[in-house]
Amino acid sequence: MLCALQTLAIIFLLGLVAFTLFIFPSILEVRRGNSEFQKPHTSHISFIDTIHDYNSNIKVDLKIEYPHGILIVNDSVKISGVVDATELPIRVISYTLGFYNAQEYPVNQDEKGITKLAQINFQDQGNNKLVANETKITWTLEGAYQPVITPELENIGKLPPTQVVSTIITVHPKSLMVQIIANNTNINLAIAAYFLGIIGAINIIYRLWMGII
Repeated sequence: MLCALQTLAIIFLLGLVAFTLFIFPSILEVRRGNSEFQKPHTSHISFIDTIHDYNSNIKVDLKIEYPHGILIVNDSVKISGVVDATELPIRVISYTLGFYNAQEYPVNQDEKGITKLAQINFQDQGNNKLVANETKITWTLEGAYQPVITPELENIGKLPPTQVVSTIITVHPKSLMVQIIANNTNINLAIAAYFLGIIGAINIIYRLWMGII
């Protein structure tokens, strides 16, 4: 029959196995998620701009790149895109897209201390297709931002700016990234402590089993 110390050793071992199987994987999953937030991220946004006078749609595809898994205040954001207006029976001369509070990156001020707001300008490539090369912008304020678009049509001129309510880009405070990095550091320390604890636990289990303790 097993003595009390050996029974205690088995219970200790079962607890260690249960922790490894059920809790430790969750810790690793959180660590992976936090690590992903610290990697560069690319997202694609598409929306439709309807020109009601012609009952036609303009398709807009944007590629947005930023240095973290989430968009943070003062991040350098690269935006490029394509506008497809082939449904429209009239030529689109230019297409401008902007966001509230978006500024050119790096942020510069004129002699009056005013910063220049950023715009993404799409250039005509023929056949009613327009392309915007990479433009760097940034947001200095957190918030949820929607694109503001301004098409310019041949023989008509620029249409009034329109806000795209179906598309939202969320800019998070810098404190969120600081918190994610701190959490990841704590998790790494916890994992290191876990492996050190395993070594100590195995030693204790052995000593219990052998009746040394």
